Amino acid sequence: MRTEIIQIAPIATTDPNYVPATSATTPGSPLVLSPKDKYVVSGDYTLPSGPNIGRITIGADFVHTDKQLSTYDYQNPAVVAEMGGNFGTLPPSNLLNLNASWESIFESTIDFTLFATNVTQDHYYLFVPGLDSAGAEFASLGEPRMYGARLRYRFGR
Repeated sequence: MRTEIIQIAPIATTDPNYVPATSATTPGSPLVLSPKDKYVVSGDYTLPSGPNIGRITIGADFVHTDKQLSTYDYQNPAVVAEMGGNFGTLPPSNLLNLNASWESIFESTIDFTLFATNVTQDHYYLFVPGLDSAGAEFASLGEPRMYGARLRYRFGR
């Protein structure tokens, strides 16, 4: 059996505008998608009602996420200048979610829930992956405001 080693030359370009992406990190650099602080404040209140009416609960969740690094591609000031901004750092976001539920409606096996997410309609990014070979930047958008309802039937008691 014969084995050959093939050496491949590195890809080179003569384009004077080409700026190679640098993702070299140094010890102690922030981790990608790791905000310094993220906290959730959540609360529910159950209305005083008799067992023949069912359990009625209202609640809210507030989620704060500090700014965070999304990619190391923008560590180079030349890349930031070329792209027109530092898209590698995601700004902080604040989300407010509301819900109301009615369980065992009039002692039945039916539950009903209303919910609303991102009530304040905060526009935010979840992730910016870094420079693409197409010369463009892409991002994953956060969920927009959404309202909804759930109806549940429990079989048996």
